[in-house]
Amino acid sequence: MSSIDPLREPEPYVERWYLPDRTPVTIRTARGEDEPALGRLVLDLTPHDRRWRFHGGIAGAGPSPRGPHTGGERPPATGLVAIAHLRDGDRLIADARWAADEHGPQGEGALMVAAPWRRQGVATRLLIGLQRTAFDAGLRILRGSVMVENTPMLSLLVRCGIDHEPDRGDPDLRQVRIRLDRSDHPLQVLFRPGLLRRLQRLATRRAAGACRAGPSSERSSRSVVRP
Repeated sequence: MSSIDPLREPEPYVERWYLPDRTPVTIRTARGEDEPALGRLVLDLTPHDRRWRFHGGIAGAGPSPRGPHTGGERPPATGLVAIAHLRDGDRLIADARWAADEHGPQGEGALMVAAPWRRQGVATRLLIGLQRTAFDAGLRILRGSVMVENTPMLSLLVRCGIDHEPDRGDPDLRQVRIRLDRSDHPLQVLFRPGLLRRLQRLATRRAAGACRAGPSSERSSRSVVRP
């Protein structure tokens, strides 16, 4: 596919897996009925977390796809949500989204994970989902900005092999640029089942360590990408 191919809405995305404590989780394309739960997710953010997530906006990335992209319409955008299936019902625990630019096969994205569900691999799975759906829609570059104080997100990017650099106009931001190419983009390594299993085992060991250390070890770490 060349860079001049038209953009399009990706196919609905669904992935099911388990947290280290065996809680089942589904990551899927966001729907209109998710809006109340998304609203609660944002309301539950601390002021600090809200600043990390909303230091900039993503235009057009609503809770559900808008349909095929054709001339004269807005560029495609997709939202993903992570749903934890608990004994007392389902709970929306994370949100991720991207929106294409008006011109060219590029876009920007963002993600956030509710505080109690961080450091369990949710952000990594959402980052993979963002990349896959953006690539399927015809995007070849996914951009983002992360606040320099958001060390959990910057650390996640480093672990995924994704570079970031200082923002030339704002010393409080780091700029992220992911090349979306099946053959060699930085996040491609996460498609390999062997590595993904190793990442899951690592997340399991970290979660077990946090449980042994007690509640004080579960400090908040906002998994918010602001691409």
